[in-house]
Amino acid sequence: MLDDLKAAMAAETAHLAVAPDLAERVERRAARKRWRTLLASLLVPLLAAVGWWLVPQVAGMSAVPADQVIDGVEVGYLPPGLTRVPVERETEDGYTSITGLWTTGGGKPFVDGGDGVAVSVYRGPRIENTRAWLESFGNGETREIAGHEGVYSTGMGVDTFFWVPKPGMNVMINTVGVDLERVVAGITVR
Repeated sequence: MLDDLKAAMAAETAHLAVAPDLAERVERRAARKRWRTLLASLLVPLLAAVGWWLVPQVAGMSAVPADQVIDGVEVGYLPPGLTRVPVERETEDGYTSITGLWTTGGGKPFVDGGDGVAVSVYRGPRIENTRAWLESFGNGETREIAGHEGVYSTGMGVDTFFWVPKPGMNVMINTVGVDLERVVAGITVR
């Protein structure tokens, strides 16, 4: 019975033939597949890196590291060589403040020496974007830095600039040995 089945199958397929270039076509198809796989393995990391930078730009977000965000304020520029000091939180006179500090020596540059940047975000219901309020908050001259109208002062090697980006919020930047204008230009308030 098995022999009869084999004979019937051989009779049915006797007129079928394989194309002479079948093996070459199969080999070319396999080579194209290997090439596409190699190309994809090279392009995926590149496209991921471009996407990591491009998507936040298109979406209006910046790609700053999480340790450079202080209470909704993104610090987009910090010079190399600074390290983060733990965040300080305070509440006094109806205001809350959160300060992020980056220094060259790990201490407070305003006290211990070294270079550094401090970004403080003050919140409170009495904060207004008026000249009178700005003058009551701190001494200095009214000035525009990086498109922000605020108050600038300098003393004992510390440059200070603060402004009110929106009612109820004040941003203050202190720098020692760091370009204040570049730090202010890199600030984004969310």
